[in-house]
Amino acid sequence: QGGQLVFLLPGALDIESTTLVFPMPGAAFDDVLRAPKDTTLYTRDLPLPVDMGTVYVLRTHRGPSRFGLLCSLYGKFQPVAIDPAQETVQFAYDVNRVCDKRALVPEG
Repeated sequence: QGGQLVFLLPGALDIESTTLVFPMPGAAFDDVLRAPKDTTLYTRDLPLPVDMGTVYVLRTHRGPSRFGLLCSLYGKFQPVAIDPAQETVQFAYDVNRVCDKRALVPEG
């Protein structure tokens, strides 16, 4: 978009979804320990510019857990390599696979 790579959320493509992303420019990947609770901070339907210096916190759409309960999962990702010519992005990521838990690092 305008010569810059962007992440497109389902809402940016007019696809109904509860998926949300919160960009955290300047944050270090290992320092992002918990997904923000305030969902008004998150983006649902706008293209997000791909930026090497940004950690993106993700809340998935609500779907059934392995026990049949509806829940969202939280994760974080950060671009580590961007190739505009090839239109590719490589990124580091981590996901909490426990329903509705905002911790982004192993607990305990």
